Amino acid sequence: MIVMDFSGLATLAQAAAPLLPEAAYLPGLRQAAWGMVLAAIVLGASGAHRPLLNKVRLLAASAVAIWALVPGSWGASYWLGLAFQTPSVMACLLALQYLLYQAGQSLRPAPILYSQARGGFDAPRPIPTFVLLGLALGWVLLIDTFGLLPVSVYGWGFHPLCAAVLMVIALLPWVISGRFIARRRSVSVVALLMVALLIFWLLRWPTGNVWDAVLDPLLWIGLHIYALSRLRQANTD
Repeated sequence: MIVMDFSGLATLAQAAAPLLPEAAYLPGLRQAAWGMVLAAIVLGASGAHRPLLNKVRLLAASAVAIWALVPGSWGASYWLGLAFQTPSVMACLLALQYLLYQAGQSLRPAPILYSQARGGFDAPRPIPTFVLLGLALGWVLLIDTFGLLPVSVYGWGFHPLCAAVLMVIALLPWVISGRFIARRRSVSVVALLMVALLIFWLLRWPTGNVWDAVLDPLLWIGLHIYALSRLRQANTD
């Protein structure tokens, strides 16, 4: 009879927390994260399908990214950190995906919502499930901040089991649909969530709490803006 020894895996799991970055590197990581997120926000807010403004958009995105890298109170990351703390791993991955997508776009023509084949406008798409889940999670954590819940939901985020449960939940859409990569030549949100959870498992970044790894205040506000824009588009059409 062969006996499998899994003590090494248990030791690795227990030793995952010391893999946190050195304290001296944390400000630089926070500045780099804010630079990436700000660059993605500027590119998205300045119009993703305006080829004539591409150079201006790139200069503006580069400027805010460099501004975020400035140390001390002169840098944008200092003030953003006071208001929104550190960007979550999920926000950084979404920003990185968008920046890479924009880098590969070059000068493509703007998409046309009007479909000549069907002779009408495409129907507005519903709000994605991951947006609704992110909004619900943010409201639960906000209510928990005021101590209005019988249990501390935020405190659960420090337990390793919470990250494992989130990873299982993230795998469910892939198991049900059989699609881990989206058809739009971009990585799906499910894959990004899995990567975010793996990074958190290895580094415990940014705070050691899994909720801070998958959602942050600025990303939560962005989800509200995205959802409201979808609702406005649906009502307009």
